[in-house]
Amino acid sequence: GCIGVIENLFSTPRLTLMCGDGVNDSPALAAADVGVAMGAGAALAMETADVTLLDSHLTKLVYSIKMGRRVIKKIRQNVIFSLVVKF
Repeated sequence: GCIGVIENLFSTPRLTLMCGDGVNDSPALAAADVGVAMGAGAALAMETADVTLLDSHLTKLVYSIKMGRRVIKKIRQNVIFSLVVKF
């Protein structure tokens, strides 16, 4: 099942993200580097996941990842700018 796929992905040096909404997804959500519970799924999945999206649309997950990357980029720019101005 899902947990086997996640364990196989751990053999490669990559970040793994598991997205699910049911009780049967909970072990894979816990095993992944980042677990995302979707929508009005099972409470166990939401408790196990690192992130819970209130919507069941995958476009929201893609948007969240892109937004996170932009935020990290802006933080790095601000730190570099602060260091340049300070010295």
